[in-house]
Amino acid sequence: MSNVRIAWISVIAVFVLGIVILVMNAKDLYKGIPAEINPKDVQSSYNEWHAFTSPDGEFKVMLPSTPQNAEETLKDQRTGQMVRYDLYISEKGGNALFIIMRKTYPDKEGLENSKIVLQNFLADILSSSENTELIASNEDEFRGYDALNFAFRNKQNYVEGTAFVVDRSMYALSYSSDIENITTGDFQYFIDSFSLVK
Repeated sequence: MSNVRIAWISVIAVFVLGIVILVMNAKDLYKGIPAEINPKDVQSSYNEWHAFTSPDGEFKVMLPSTPQNAEETLKDQRTGQMVRYDLYISEKGGNALFIIMRKTYPDKEGLENSKIVLQNFLADILSSSENTELIASNEDEFRGYDALNFAFRNKQNYVEGTAFVVDRSMYALSYSSDIENITTGDFQYFIDSFSLVK
């Protein structure tokens, strides 16, 4: 994975609260995608995907490749708290990224209303660039937690994912691809395989 691509993802994830988007019902999402975005219904062989467990044992997931990992502690602009960002990026075929971003707060202050936290997360992503266009978003549940599914694009990339709050952490699971190479099955397999361990 190129350093430029890792840096681009890291900047979005760390400074704009992450690139993270999902759609639990992918077919409904794709109905809202503009005509120039044409997802390919490609069937992958998931036999080559690998089980990954986070170093702290908090979650496990299936990924197409061993993920790159970045960590940083920064001041949250909304709460003023120092929060830890953990970012895991797995690449597939040079044109798709599977991203897990976890933002962990020192306590639950500011996380009491998860729906507001998730809406703020989406607002921060959308305000980060004039070229970011929201395609779809909806409130949902993921593994029994309030979740926000969404998809957006810019001139070159398409991103979809889901974000949810668990205890002191906000997770964002996302899939990013260049506009010409969007596939429908891999993202669903990725999120279906995700589970919290602790």
